[in-house]
Amino acid sequence: LVNDRETLTFRLQDGEFDDATEASFDFADLRGDAQVRVIFFEDGGRIGAESYDASAGAITADLDGASFDTVKIRALGDTAFSLDGFAFERLMADEFLFA
Repeated sequence: LVNDRETLTFRLQDGEFDDATEASFDFADLRGDAQVRVIFFEDGGRIGAESYDASAGAITADLDGASFDTVKIRALGDTAFSLDGFAFERLMADEFLFA
C-alpha cells in the first residue's frame, strides 16, 4: 500500500503530444481518512496541486482544463491505498490551435 512516505509518479511521454487534462484513479484498497494529494507538472515545473477525498473509491483530478505532462499522487495523513486502475484524458493533435 502507498502511504504518506511514498509518491507515485506518472510521466506522460508517449509520442509527439504528451499532455493530458485529466487524471482518473480507481482505488483497490483504501484505508484511513481516504485523503490523497495530486500534484501536476508541465515541462518540469509544478503548475498546481489539489487534495481529494477518495472515500468513494475513485477520483478524477484536473486543473480546470490546464494541461500537464507529469502527475504525482500521494496519501495524506493516515491514508494508505493501492490502485486498481488509472487513466488520462490525453490531448490529441487536432486539439491545438496554432496562430
